[in-house]
Amino acid sequence: MSEFQLDQLDLSNVEADSGESRLRAGRYVCRVDDASLEKVSTDPNGRRIQVKFIDNSGLGFIGESINIHLPKSDKGTAIGKKQLLTLLTHGGDSVPTKPSIEKVRGIKAVGVNVIDEVYYKDGVQKMGSKVDSWHPYFAPDSAVNLGAAPMSPPPTQGTNGASAPVPASTFDDIPF
Repeated sequence: MSEFQLDQLDLSNVEADSGESRLRAGRYVCRVDDASLEKVSTDPNGRRIQVKFIDNSGLGFIGESINIHLPKSDKGTAIGKKQLLTLLTHGGDSVPTKPSIEKVRGIKAVGVNVIDEVYYKDGVQKMGSKVDSWHPYFAPDSAVNLGAAPMSPPPTQGTNGASAPVPASTFDDIPF
């Protein structure tokens, strides 16, 4: 076995990180950057839609898992179906009762409520953010008080006086 040589490392098939920041608590108008149908880790027959939202003002991104089929939890399935219907409705779909991954991927503007989340990693309390489970989405034309919530740390100022994303080191990503 040969010793590792950095100059022999090939990064041609690796995609660089975009450098986006995770959205902090607040209300944002976002587009769907990507969506996929995936298995639920706790039930091989369960399904969820994994969605990545990008803020339309360039402030960052947030991910969300919408459980749409949980054979072991009628309540969980009902909550997920309501979240998906709300996403499609406020995302402007003309027939939100007939969902598809393509429809979710096609959302160009939907209001997204982001809340703070406390979690533990390696026994240490951390602060992150997530999409609000109970009131996740709203119509983008009804948006008021967009951006970070007043209780969140103040945004840094960009060179043109606009809000700039919070550095990635300020908030940890939620590990999942």
